[in-house]
Amino acid sequence: MSNVKQTIVSLKKSCSLFSQMYISCQVRNDDMKEFFRYENQTVPPSISSFGNLRSGTKSDLLHSLQNLSSNTIADERPLSHVVLLDGAAIVNMLKPGPAKTFLDYSTEVFVPYIKSQLSKSQ
Repeated sequence: MSNVKQTIVSLKKSCSLFSQMYISCQVRNDDMKEFFRYENQTVPPSISSFGNLRSGTKSDLLHSLQNLSSNTIADERPLSHVVLLDGAAIVNMLKPGPAKTFLDYSTEVFVPYIKSQLSKSQ
């Protein structure tokens, strides 16, 4: 069966199911907001195709995401008035590189990173 025919069959089933659910909701005097809160399909259409789950890996998304973003957006961000930095997270995030002591690490890695972050604020 072609994709067009499958789509039509799926739409007819969904329409029929929706009609039955809507009528039953009216007969029982149920809350319509509550009725529309939930999915009316067993598998959300965003992750399935005619009831079959889509396959793939997370890395497949990178190509689409890279097309949506560009490096110019990050360079054009507005100056901020306040910057909050979590020192413990920064220490865990930054690699020590060639630094052998805490003084080397602070002067060669930590402080330059902090200054670069603070230079983007007023």
